[in-house]
Amino acid sequence: EELRLHYLSEGDVVSTKRMPAQLEETKAEITRIASELQMQKYPANPGHHCRWCEYERICPATKRQAL
Repeated sequence: EELRLHYLSEGDVVSTKRMPAQLEETKAEITRIASELQMQKYPANPGHHCRWCEYERICPATKRQAL
């Protein structure tokens, strides 16, 4: 009925509610992702976060690759 996010470093708690359809949509997405992980299907999702990824230098989705 209620979703609570606990921000441990700040000690804050944020509460929110979701409609049943939203919960079902999220459940379907989690199921899809779990299935892809079981099939070892890891599609690249390039973006600004690639700068901190340990695999950036060898990732075929990035322009900078190891020589």
